[in-house]
Amino acid sequence: MVIDMNEAQARTIEQARQVLAGTQVMEFQAAAGDAGRYSWIKMVLKRFDYPRLARADRGPVLAYLQRLSGYSRSQITRLVSRWDAGKPLVKSYCAPRCPFARLYTPADVALLVDVDRAMGTLSGPATACVLRRQREVFGDERFERLGSISVGHLYNLRHSAGYRNQRVRQTKTQQTKRVQAR
Repeated sequence: MVIDMNEAQARTIEQARQVLAGTQVMEFQAAAGDAGRYSWIKMVLKRFDYPRLARADRGPVLAYLQRLSGYSRSQITRLVSRWDAGKPLVKSYCAPRCPFARLYTPADVALLVDVDRAMGTLSGPATACVLRRQREVFGDERFERLGSISVGHLYNLRHSAGYRNQRVRQTKTQQTKRVQAR
């Protein structure tokens, strides 16, 4: 059985309290999609003239919105504060196109490989110091990004596939002489 409820008849705080008191056992199906819910929340806030309400009367309106929209109390509070500030209620967060942009290019990894070959794979702090000096003291533009690398990220680059393909040499285990038993 489907019941269409016209909740727009609730125009006063007392009517909102009555709706909340009479709907303890009822389950509400929220409107499909956030855009529909956002527009409904804006209509309810305008209808109750939310900014002019006394503090004691704001709680029932928030509970009313929470109960009928399906959003949590913190979400309703956040949306109402956005509406009160004159901001749109659209979703403010969306996933970035490149969540983790690459800071160090394959050319930087190849440059690190050359430095490690020349220096004999120094420790992380020593290598970071060498890279920083190449940029600051000698003014080598190739070290523009690597000159400010942290030690932790240096180790991350050393463990990357691009670094290992260029630097790490794997050889088979060499056979040793057998010891003659006497």
